Amino acid sequence: MQHTFTQPAPDGMAFAADAFDVLVGLESEINRSHGNERFPIRVVAVAVAGDGRSVEFTVDTDAEMTKAEEALVGFALVQRRTM
Repeated sequence: MQHTFTQPAPDGMAFAADAFDVLVGLESEINRSHGNERFPIRVVAVAVAGDGRSVEFTVDTDAEMTKAEEALVGFALVQRRTM
């Protein structure tokens, strides 16, 4: 199932339009927000807002994701590209 969620840019920053294109196709495992369970995700699409103030990620996974897990995944993907 696919999950789409938005991650804001850090304060005072704006993302370049192609900043996250390299993440499309990335496969990873994410820790659940509760317990020790992990689940796989694959990034299937990214779209940076026209003003660069946020990025929308679409990931594919077999697991239901909570809003907290979506936020953690979004944060981790942004960190992967900005650190």
